[in-house]
Amino acid sequence: MKPTPRMRIYFAVIAVLAAMLLLRPEGEATSGEAGIVAAVERPVHAPGLPGIRGRSSSLPAALFGTPVTVEQAPPAPEPLQEPPPAVMYAPPPAEPRILGWMGSGAMRHVFVEWHDENYALVPSATLDDVYRFEGIEQGMAEFTYLPDGTTRMFRVGELDTAE
Repeated sequence: MKPTPRMRIYFAVIAVLAAMLLLRPEGEATSGEAGIVAAVERPVHAPGLPGIRGRSSSLPAALFGTPVTVEQAPPAPEPLQEPPPAVMYAPPPAEPRILGWMGSGAMRHVFVEWHDENYALVPSATLDDVYRFEGIEQGMAEFTYLPDGTTRMFRVGELDTAE
């Protein structure tokens, strides 16, 4: 196979580049920005080739921008901040399960299930200092939730006081 003129040019360029690598001074940077800047600033004088220092360029220097130096490097990114802690909501309080009611004279009792135990409550009685039974009015048992003082109503059924 006979080399074409294009192949001869490629071989010549490869030979020049290999010679430049082999003839470079010891300790010269070979990678990174320092290697690129050194390769651009150092004139290449291969035997038999004219130097390029004597030539003046008609292109403005501002066209190519300023070379990047270590001082102009962008600042390191800030460390990631941890997200604020998630707000922990208390689970809703357990509610007493109304089993029924009983009236004896003016006193009305309510029967409730609370934490797998049954209780008979009279007005102002408490369940584990969580609920206080207030009374029964119009088919609703009224309890006060003691931690925050809110009133809660639970259906007990229709009241028949016509005895």
